[in-house]
Amino acid sequence: MIFASFIISLIVALAYTIVFVAGFQRKGPWASVVAFFMVVFLSTWAGGIWIAPVGSDIRSVSWLPFAVVGLVTSLILAASVPSWFSTIRTQVGLQPERRKPPVALLSSYFWLALIVMIVTIAVR
Repeated sequence: MIFASFIISLIVALAYTIVFVAGFQRKGPWASVVAFFMVVFLSTWAGGIWIAPVGSDIRSVSWLPFAVVGLVTSLILAASVPSWFSTIRTQVGLQPERRKPPVALLSSYFWLALIVMIVTIAVR
């Protein structure tokens, strides 16, 4: 059952990562495909094993909770990406200005989220 839930989470996370990164050009707030995949994969696995089984089974593991949690996580990550371009008024006109993301906050959140999801999976 652990191996089946791992494989289902892996397949769901790969599918959503391909769709969101290649299709929508969204990598989440970390601008990294690996970070996006890890967050989607671990949250899919944690949510899928904690939510009550619904739908058809694959090797005694219901795949629908995994797909729903993966989709919700991917949508939240894709929507959380702010526009790093802002326009400022100058005497000449409007010029785009590139702002840097708050790296320390995002990396702290990333590692905290990964640790919490790994503990959640281990507890279940």
